[in-house]
Amino acid sequence: MKTLFSLTPLALSLALVSVAHPPAHAEPPSHMDRRGEMADDVMRPHLLKKLNLTDEQKKKFREYRLSQEKKKIQLRSDKALAELELLKAMQTYPVNASELMKRGEKISLVQEQMAKERLRGLGFFLENLTAEQHAKFVEMQESMRERRKERMEKFRDKMDKDRDQERDRDEQPGE
Repeated sequence: MKTLFSLTPLALSLALVSVAHPPAHAEPPSHMDRRGEMADDVMRPHLLKKLNLTDEQKKKFREYRLSQEKKKIQLRSDKALAELELLKAMQTYPVNASELMKRGEKISLVQEQMAKERLRGLGFFLENLTAEQHAKFVEMQESMRERRKERMEKFRDKMDKDRDQERDRDEQPGE
């Protein structure tokens, strides 16, 4: 019985990881992906336009992005399959804790590969900018960071206000 109870937190945490990171097929298309895929974010057309790229740079970035798309699709597929294998292992009785760990480690390795590809893309992008374009890019990043910070502060303020109003309603004597 002790094994069952010691296994439950592990299984629960792995289940939460799989819920927090839905399979790749549930993710939005890459043009809508907002989970911090830096290489894609910095190569968005509206951002590239502001940098006044040369035709040669545009061609280079377009070719690179297309070459990376196949890798991205493969990694998302690998991750989704690994998550399904984990789910199957969690649903099979008796649960094998070492098997769950192997499945979880496989997911972690794919996520690590995805992070490396994002950084590789960002590096490719940055090393192909001129000094002037790089300075403009840094300025744009700072501006986006500030706007994101402001939005988060507004969101937190709204959440605090809503929570306070809810608390006030709950504290009012019987209605």
